Formats: sequence, structure tokens, C-alpha cells
Amino acid sequence: MKRQCLLGFVIAALFCSGSANGQDLGTLLSKFKAETDLARKERLLYEILQHSEVGPQLLALAETTSDADTKWLAIRGIGLAKYEKAAPFLIRCLGHKRHLARGEAARALGEIRYRPAIPSLIHLLRREKDHGVIEETSFALQLLQANEAIPELKRVASSHRSCHAGCCVLLAIGKLGTESDLPFLASRLYDPDLMNGCYYAAQAIEMITGEDFGFPKGSGIMNPLRPVEAARKWWEKNQSKFK
Repeated sequence: MKRQCLLGFVIAALFCSGSANGQDLGTLLSKFKAETDLARKERLLYEILQHSEVGPQLLALAETTSDADTKWLAIRGIGLAKYEKAAPFLIRCLGHKRHLARGEAARALGEIRYRPAIPSLIHLLRREKDHGVIEETSFALQLLQANEAIPELKRVASSHRSCHAGCCVLLAIGKLGTESDLPFLASRLYDPDLMNGCYYAAQAIEMITGEDFGFPKGSGIMNPLRPVEAARKWWEKNQSKFK
């Protein structure tokens, strides 16, 4: 979520400042490759993305660079450019030694909506230990509407009960799941850690059922226990229907 907000801010800023400031793509790519400050490098990437048909150049750069930051940012750009021809390269990157490259490759495959990558993404979940990669992979599976990933998502949610990655996986189950997944999610409503289990399980149940447990519709202060309590009461009243 933080990444999406930052991305929107950066892109909006670029449009307000005159898109890519009139610089040609070759110049921007050269600056992007040479830049070592990560914040400036990210800004250059989003300037590059204002140009059309940048996918082939970003793919070539990601394939050939030896710089770790250039690689994972170029992979991010491939996803944002929705360059489908890069999909075989992105699938290979799911096995990259650096976690940022793996995570960005997973996210990019989701952004491209490349459904043939679903088995590879599920395989990645089976072996992945890095929380950031798990988050990006679960989101990619949501974008791909990969209902077949539910069993593996449940396993990951059970083994990452006290971290944000596990919360992201619960939301993915809510997005992809059906009523048959409600008992699993309901079991998480009673986790001892309110914000790393109960809260997200309640959200996931709301997604599947269409019930309104009182989650905030906008910004503002709220008591996070209220929607959890509402979800618990709903489940205790209706659980017999889903046995």
C-alpha cells in the first residue's frame, strides 16, 4: 500500500513538472544506469515510463546490468510498462539470489497479467522466506485471479502468523477465496495478535461474504477491535452454515 501511494505521488509530480522534461529516452536511460542515489534513480525510472514503448529497453537493461539496484528497478519498470514479452525473463528472475529482484519480478508478472506464470509463483511461495517477496507474490496472485493458489496461500498464512506478510496473504485469500475458505479465516479471528491476524482475517471474511463489519471507508481514527468483534459475532451466529 505504501508503495502504491508513493508511486502515485511520484507520477503526479512528474506530470506537474512537465513529464520527462523534454529529455529523450536514450539520455534518461543513461542517467538511470549511472545514478547511484536510489531516490533519484527511482524518479528517473518514472520519467522513463512517460515515454511510450520503453519495455524492450528496460528488458535489455535488466538482462545485462550487473548493478543490483538497476536490475530490480528495471524489472519494476517492465511491470509498470506491462511489457508481456519480458515474461520469460521475469519468470527466471523468480529464482534470483537477491530478494528485491525476486519480489519485483513476481509483482511485474502480476501487473502484466501473465497467467502462465501462476505455477511458478505458487512454487516461489513454497520456498520463499523473505517477507517482502511473499507480499509481492501474494499480490501478484490476486492480480492474476489465481484461485488455484489458495491451498499454498493458506499454508503460508499459517506459517507466518505474526508478521505483515502473513496479513497480506490473508487478504489474498479473501480476494480469491470462496465460502469454503471461511472456516480457515474464522480460526484466525481469535489470534492473540489483533493487528497481525484477527483484523486481516475479518477483512478477508468481509470480502468473501459481502458483510459490513464496520471497517473504515476512509481515513480517520478507529478502534480496530470493533470490526473484529463484529466478524466474530457474525461467525458465531452463522458458522453452522459453512461446516
